[in-house]
Amino acid sequence: MGVLSLEDIKLNSIEPLMKSRVFVTISEPFNIPKHVVRKVSSISYRNDKWDNIKIEMYNPVVPNVPSLIVEGLEKLKKRYYQTSIFFHFLNPVGDIVSEWEIKGQIKSIDFSDLGWDKNEPIIITFNFEVWNLKVNL
Repeated sequence: MGVLSLEDIKLNSIEPLMKSRVFVTISEPFNIPKHVVRKVSSISYRNDKWDNIKIEMYNPVVPNVPSLIVEGLEKLKKRYYQTSIFFHFLNPVGDIVSEWEIKGQIKSIDFSDLGWDKNEPIIITFNFEVWNLKVNL
């Protein structure tokens, strides 16, 4: 067995994309910071159509995410709530190596139940109808 060259190692090495190395942004008119996104459901294609996705985000003290959402919804009314969501996949050093643009429509937003008996963070959930997906490398 011979010694592998650097070129052989580069061509045959695999660096998988990691679930934890992604950030999600929602296009204008929303100005929601990417660090408040907590979790995103998987993107699935079944029976000739895309399944809806859910985006969960924290409701921090600052910034006031509900007010950013309401302001964004007011501006989106003219476009029938059509917008894009972007998934940015990162390599181990933090460079964007792939971007997915998901076009669709906001179907519902859940601002979470509240109660004196709950000692947990408030989670806001977007339900997003996917129309198409474009992958940019």
